[in-house]
Amino acid sequence: MKKKKNTRKRGLDFQRWIKGWLEERGWMVHNETPSTRPFYDKKKKKLIFISHRNDIFKCIDLIAKKDSRTLWIQATLHKSVKDKVEKLKEVPWADNDEVFVFQKIDRQEIIIWRYSPVREVAEEAGRIKRRVFYPKEGRFEL
Repeated sequence: MKKKKNTRKRGLDFQRWIKGWLEERGWMVHNETPSTRPFYDKKKKKLIFISHRNDIFKCIDLIAKKDSRTLWIQATLHKSVKDKVEKLKEVPWADNDEVFVFQKIDRQEIIIWRYSPVREVAEEAGRIKRRVFYPKEGRFEL
């Protein structure tokens, strides 16, 4: 019987998937992953390691650069992006910052939401189905 991954491991796998997908398209990507720190447990008298999240601005998981563009990306497995958008509102984004939420729906589909710092809303920019990007409207490019 195959052991089921916990949500944290699935989320980290999703972040790595996004990183690889963007790198295939020529982006240079930094994936902010948890770090571990050693602590000495005085009761049991042994060294233990505890992992800490390192989200950028407490809401960004990946940063991608290509040419003169910078993408700020939040990855989520949640069914709603409402909480993610609320966290994005707390950051003093510039009007021209490109901020996205990649939301994994199932094994084959991902919705990409584009957050507007001016209007403080997220709108669907497109979907990825079987590794192919389908923009919502116009000639939006990732």
